[in-house]
Amino acid sequence: LGFYASVILLIAGWVGVGYHARAGRLTISRSWVILGLWGLPLLVGPPIFSRDIYSYIGQGLLAHHGLNPYSVPPSALGKGPLLASIASVWRDTASPYGPLFVTVSRAAASISGGSLVVQVLVFRLMELLGVVMIMVSLPPLSRRLGTDPGLALWLGALSPLALFSFIASGHNDALMVGLLLAGVTLATEGRLAIGLALCALAATIKLPAAAAIVFLAVDQFRAAGSRSSRRRIVLEAVAV
Repeated sequence: LGFYASVILLIAGWVGVGYHARAGRLTISRSWVILGLWGLPLLVGPPIFSRDIYSYIGQGLLAHHGLNPYSVPPSALGKGPLLASIASVWRDTASPYGPLFVTVSRAAASISGGSLVVQVLVFRLMELLGVVMIMVSLPPLSRRLGTDPGLALWLGALSPLALFSFIASGHNDALMVGLLLAGVTLATEGRLAIGLALCALAATIKLPAAAAIVFLAVDQFRAAGSRSSRRRIVLEAVAV
């Protein structure tokens, strides 16, 4: 009962902040403060609403021990607190994630030692990089598209959905979305090749991010004024 009351309290607080955001009174600096106040308890607390982070740890440990997570499931690690924490559907399932995430998971597993608590914190901090990229990318992107930055941060980074999924659960979607937003932001500022490259990196975490490459290329292709510019855009997209 206390848990769900806390969730309702967070949602109520988020709605209250939304009134300030809709009025244009939510600044970027205040958004960072709110993220810190709301996110810190979720960062140091136990995973909630999802146990996927334990499967990430298992896949990272497999790679750290020289095994291939794409063919060896976490159950190969043997019985213990980690395997018991992994959802049953993932215990005998090979990794479905891209090579960048497997590489990053291996690095995180190599520095987190044998403590499950430390492993969870290290993997969460890794996902927190994605949250930082979201916070940094949303303001310039929203300004370019004619939207208030505070409102964009309220919806995209401070919502309970984002807080629970990206911080509390430590989902790798945080890294994917962070790279994706950074890529879209740079692409809309005229740095198409770099933007496409970041979106391609996001796709090496989770494949759906590759859709952004198509949308960015089509958008730039339609805006190009000459045939040579359109040809360059197509070549850049294909090369990346």
